[in-house]
Parts: sequence; C-alpha cells; structure tokens
Amino acid sequence: MEIKAEHIYKNYEGVTVLEDISFFLEKGQKVGLVGNNGIGKSTLLKILAGIVKPDDGSVIARKGLTISYVPQDTSLITDEIVCDYLRRVSGVEALEKQLAISSAATAEYKNKNGYSFDQRMKLILAGLGLSEIQGNQSIAVLSSGQKNKVFMAGVLLSKPDLLLLDEPTTGLDPRGMSEVRDIIKSLKNKKRLILIQR
Repeated sequence: MEIKAEHIYKNYEGVTVLEDISFFLEKGQKVGLVGNNGIGKSTLLKILAGIVKPDDGSVIARKGLTISYVPQDTSLITDEIVCDYLRRVSGVEALEKQLAISSAATAEYKNKNGYSFDQRMKLILAGLGLSEIQGNQSIAVLSSGQKNKVFMAGVLLSKPDLLLLDEPTTGLDPRGMSEVRDIIKSLKNKKRLILIQR
C-alpha cells in the first residue's frame, strides 16, 4: 500500500463535500476521479497532498512516499519565479541547504542530479514547448497553459511516487494536451501511482 484514506470528512461553510471516504492505492496504479463539479474531487486531491486538512478521518502514506500535486486553478499561484519553484518542488532547494552539514543530503543531491539541475530544467522546459521561458521569469505572468506546463516540469524534475493531477489539460491547446498525456504515460511506465481528477 502506498497511500490510504480512512473515513475522510470535509465540510465547507456547512456544506458536506466529502463524507466517509475510504480507499487505498497501490504502486503503479493509474486512477481517475470522475464526477460532477462541486462534489469534492479537488478537495480530496488537496487532502491527499497535505494542502487541506480533513475535518475528520486520516490519510496514511508509506514512509518516504513523495507526492507531487498539479493544481487545477493556476490563478492561485504566487509570483514565485520559475527556477525557484522548480528547485523547491523537485526537492533540490532543501537538499542544497543541507549539503554542508549532511552526507546523506549530499548523496541524495547527487541521486537527484542536483549538480546538473539548471541544465535538466532547461531541457525539460524546452521539451514541453517552453524554451522561451526564462528561469528568472515570474510564474504569475505566464498563461494558464504555460503555468500548467511549468507544473508538469516540476513533476518530471521531482520524480514523485504519487502524482496528483487536478484537471491537467485545463487551458492547454491540443499539442499541450498531447504532451501531458505522453508525460502521464511515461510516468505510468515507471510504476508511479497517478491520480487524475476530471
């Protein structure tokens, strides 16, 4: 078992959006959440990602499980610059802060190819059709489709065990949709758990 939700409840202003939700997910699964708008799909993903706390119930994850979350609403993102965002979500930033004091951090930094991070970031952004995006550019000024691709770049750089995609093709043109599908297929082939909300 990679992650398990037990008896999750969530209310917003007296409206119950999640009631007694329980399930578990195994490595390599690709799961889709399908349902009407407003029934709590995005809320459930945010609970699994640790962004929102349930009113009751719990989420239990395998020790060491890494989770990446790609939000549906890209307008909520701050004005963080692309490079800083990608360094943070990939885990490279946190490791860089520990390099001088931890040999384990140094080993993990090498394992994550931290020394070649800038080059890999540029290659991945170019592969997603974002070669014109500069690392020092604010995410806030990007189009919705560009923001979505930056978030997908973060996924590729972080290599998560669990990938939570909240309507990942929102705001993308047909080429961008095809690229996102290709990314999902490549991650599936690497036995990563993927949960997609549509």
